[in-house]
Amino acid sequence: MAKYTMGESIIISIIIGSILLYLLGISGVFSLFIIGFIATYLTVESERSYKVGGIAGAFLGIILFIFSFLTPPDLPYDLDFSVSLAMGGIITLGLGFILLILICYVFGSLGGLFAEKMLKKRIKTRKYGNNMNQRKFKNKKPKKANKSLQRSYK
Repeated sequence: MAKYTMGESIIISIIIGSILLYLLGISGVFSLFIIGFIATYLTVESERSYKVGGIAGAFLGIILFIFSFLTPPDLPYDLDFSVSLAMGGIITLGLGFILLILICYVFGSLGGLFAEKMLKKRIKTRKYGNNMNQRKFKNKKPKKANKSLQRSYK
């Protein structure tokens, strides 16, 4: 487990996620889950949270939105321009951006939550050994009864 700050781990996970998306062709949702897992796994223990994975997923969503916005689609016909269509398109573009960021944040957070739970389990087993429920007690002498309870009232 590497010990990077939150920003460094997010950048590393985004680089790995972009490699997964474009070079290996792994689907987007699974890639977001992996990005959230990697970002949370690489973060220092004091800064580790599922939110780190969510932030990494949201940043990758922003990068995907910009990349998709700048690449034009292949249309087989010409489109007519109208102001009402342009305004409807801007509203759709804004709502699509917000929805994309929300979805990417949720799936990145799920990956981060999975990593966080896995690392907490690993730390507990390392700290207590295999038998977490068994505790070793030293042999202690039994306590003597308190004298105030042994008084007799006459």
